[in-house]
Amino acid sequence: MSGWLGGYITDLDSAQLDINFLNQDNQSLGTASIISPTPEQRSNTTGLFFQSNKGVVPVGTKSINVLLDANYTRGRVNDAYADNLSLVVTKVPEASSGFFLLGTSSLMVWGLRRKRS
Repeated sequence: MSGWLGGYITDLDSAQLDINFLNQDNQSLGTASIISPTPEQRSNTTGLFFQSNKGVVPVGTKSINVLLDANYTRGRVNDAYADNLSLVVTKVPEASSGFFLLGTSSLMVWGLRRKRS
């Protein structure tokens, strides 16, 4: 997951993107988050800053709940900023198929070397 999160000068308002992996019974299997940088981390400047988090989707996940929270601390308005939020789930090949390909490739190389000898 990723996004551009930020804030205004020295305001402590913050944006937080949370995801919750749910099984078929809507029970949580795990969570992940990204949060906007603090004013100190932003050098007390106004702006958006790229934040990201990579991980693995828990086995048994049937749905993912996505929540953006703009946390207000003080002041006239909420100055928590968020833009271009993204959640990308990519299928990874199963380990057994990789071992099969590695084994097949090794046999082919061994066969070619033996044929040349």
